[in-house]
Amino acid sequence: MKKLYSSTFLSIILAFFVYLGIQEQQIDIVKSEPIPVFSNIFRPDFQPVNEFDAKPIVENVNIEVFYTFGCRDCKNFGLYTVPAINEKYSDRGDINLEVYLNPDTRDDGQYFAVKGVKCAEEYEKYWEMHNELFLTSEPLSQREVDLTGQGLELPLYEFRNCIKSEKYHDFMNAVNDVAKEKGVIKMPVVYINDYMLTGDQPIENIEKIINEIRNF
Repeated sequence: MKKLYSSTFLSIILAFFVYLGIQEQQIDIVKSEPIPVFSNIFRPDFQPVNEFDAKPIVENVNIEVFYTFGCRDCKNFGLYTVPAINEKYSDRGDINLEVYLNPDTRDDGQYFAVKGVKCAEEYEKYWEMHNELFLTSEPLSQREVDLTGQGLELPLYEFRNCIKSEKYHDFMNAVNDVAKEKGVIKMPVVYINDYMLTGDQPIENIEKIINEIRNF
């Protein structure tokens, strides 16, 4: 009887250590860094591809970025990918970069958010306002933009008058026209020459497409 108890006890201990090993492996998997997914890449005929044919070297690359406040994938894209694109490509002579913050002007939240960003730009606080509005947990509105401006210590009277005015209405309509002409349906979206990348794309995917276009 003692031998039976001893054998059972050893089996329980062994099973416990096996369980710990499995848990340790699971923890390691959870802690591993996510790898950017190279997906949602479309050719001119808008068929998704995973591999690219060899292409001749292209001298100039055109990048057009469209995003806005309030869309599902735009928050991380606006906070991380857009600044990375600007930092990496805005001063490159061989890259033509256009970044469009493209609001639905029928949506008051988007309308006032973009207007607030443009008004803050007058005081060299474009990106501060841009990021704060993406990070806010409150619904976007004229009041929220006003409060964000106060938090950034913008001149209260001047900034408030700016967001109440029609000052940037024509600017936003012009951006909307560019998006319509390009065929933008859903954002965020990035056009790189004849390629289109949709969704919350990381900067790594932008770099890969540019390299593929140039046949590096």
